[in-house]
Amino acid sequence: MASNRINRLENIGYSALAVAISPIVLVSVAGYFATKPVNRLYQKLVVEPHRQKDLELAKRNANAYSTLSPDDGSIRLVELLPGAGNDPILANTQYGKITSSKYEALSYAWGDPQLSASMSLDSRSFAITENLHLALTHLRLLDRPRMLWVDAICINQADNAEREQQVSQMYAIYKHASTVLIWLGIAPRGTASAFAPIKKKIGEFTAFEMPTRVNKGTRAHAVLFELISRSWWQRTWVVQELVAAKKVQIQCGPHKISLLKFDELIHKLEVERTPDTTMFPSSSKLKKEHLLVDAQRLIHLRDRKTFNSNPEHGLLSLAYQFRRRQVSDGRDKLYALLGLLNNKDEVLITPDYTLDEEVVFKRFAKAWINHYKRLDIFAVPSEDETLKWYPSWSQYSGNYSRSLITPFWDIGLDPEIPPPPWGKNNFSAAGHTAVDFLCTTNNDIISLRGFTYDTVTAVGMSCEFMLIRWKFDYDACMGDWQRLTREVIDTWDSSIEDKFNLTTTAGLFKRPHLNISDYRGDYTTARNAACKSRRFFVTTKGMLGLGPTITEPGDQVCMLMGAPVPFLLRESATEYISNSGEIVPGRISAERSSEKFSEQQANISPLQGLVGEVYIHDIMFYDGDVVKDAEQGKIILNDYHFA
Repeated sequence: MASNRINRLENIGYSALAVAISPIVLVSVAGYFATKPVNRLYQKLVVEPHRQKDLELAKRNANAYSTLSPDDGSIRLVELLPGAGNDPILANTQYGKITSSKYEALSYAWGDPQLSASMSLDSRSFAITENLHLALTHLRLLDRPRMLWVDAICINQADNAEREQQVSQMYAIYKHASTVLIWLGIAPRGTASAFAPIKKKIGEFTAFEMPTRVNKGTRAHAVLFELISRSWWQRTWVVQELVAAKKVQIQCGPHKISLLKFDELIHKLEVERTPDTTMFPSSSKLKKEHLLVDAQRLIHLRDRKTFNSNPEHGLLSLAYQFRRRQVSDGRDKLYALLGLLNNKDEVLITPDYTLDEEVVFKRFAKAWINHYKRLDIFAVPSEDETLKWYPSWSQYSGNYSRSLITPFWDIGLDPEIPPPPWGKNNFSAAGHTAVDFLCTTNNDIISLRGFTYDTVTAVGMSCEFMLIRWKFDYDACMGDWQRLTREVIDTWDSSIEDKFNLTTTAGLFKRPHLNISDYRGDYTTARNAACKSRRFFVTTKGMLGLGPTITEPGDQVCMLMGAPVPFLLRESATEYISNSGEIVPGRISAERSSEKFSEQQANISPLQGLVGEVYIHDIMFYDGDVVKDAEQGKIILNDYHFA
């Protein structure tokens, strides 16, 4: 009955949605399917040839290098020769040690990765990106050489071993540079006046000072916002480059300003503050506010008092805090942050560009669990629907539209995000047990011990952001979820109503006016935090729960030893693990109960996909001792295998 109801609801919902936004939907859907073959053709005819050409140019560039010593501290520098205007860019390479060489380090965004421009390096043609060509054109001096460290030139990009060695000492390279030069690109009109201090008469003297306010509508206001909207501010690598630097100078075209003065300017930008009720940074006002806040936070990382180089969760904390920053290579979502850690014993991974990015992410997650003996990494919110058990850091982008979920298991990864209404680490669904895991001989498998509580039998609508109404429709969700509860449990009395309210507020309210916790906020705030970007479900035992929007009937409610909240797991129908730890392909679930099911097949177990954390009020605090209950046969412990 429940499944028929869900199908009916979905059909009604889709019909209503089609009527409401049929022109938008038709154009979007038609455009989506129309562009798929076009996109494939574009990849084949445009992207792939450019990629092949760039690979050939990178190999040709490699011929310009002499071998760099593998010893720690060895670097290659570029001596940028004098020039002006349209003169060709001429440079020579030099070799030295980080601590004894005098140089400036360039911090810039690669921009278009195609090697479409060229320079002369040691009298040989050397291919570079267009943005780097512009930077070098403006950075060179008229009357003398300038010694620089530039990643695209000073690291042999075709040599993975060299890349790994140089990336591991990137923090030191920027730390020992006399100045870190930030290149923000071509200067917009009005940059000179925006950067210039104001002349002010004080008696007989003339003083120069920064303006007290940069008003909307002025050219300086437009220039500064254009500059903080450029891609440099969103790069992951710049975090390390800024934190390490002794002195920082910004250059935009021919115009220069110290980072300190630039920070003063953007603090005086007039911005119309937007109440924190709009959920997405889409309006121009909110977008400007986000750009300004992001730029200020980035600059303030240089304050050693605000930047924690020894966070509780090590690299995991940094990876999550800076998850939305951009990289051209997904592996750098982790590698670019390694130098920021004070405790080098907790690095856990070393740069290895021969590994696929997903392998890097997975091996880091396994190493983290093995080192900390905790499952906190399972608490990292996912923003995709791939059922990965580990954080796939490439899923995070600058788009905030899927970052609205408030975790039930909050471990305080991001210092900018306040704790949820229900508090931090406030549950004990597995009875405060220690994590019980096995890293198998297969590098792609991790096995965790736990027990299965129940199975999802019916799901309600998802509480997702409605683009048409520009808000979450909580009232519609509450109505749908209450109807689902009545239909599946076949009753609605005061005890069910209490349980429903406790579920939809994560245990804070029995009724909208009856707070049973220490939480001092109101019912609506607690309900919205618990329900947004989640789906309501009912289990076969009649328990009510909130889970990820991808929750489906058949998902298993499981407790993992060492985790304070339950999780939904989904068995793979196509991949299994053998007793020897090898992944076995095949589709055999339907054969398990048949006579044809062989002894060999009986020695394999299904791999699990992680749907995500859930709240089920009945089981958030384990009553008893898990280990003793398992010994007495009250619960059955299982090994759950993840790949």
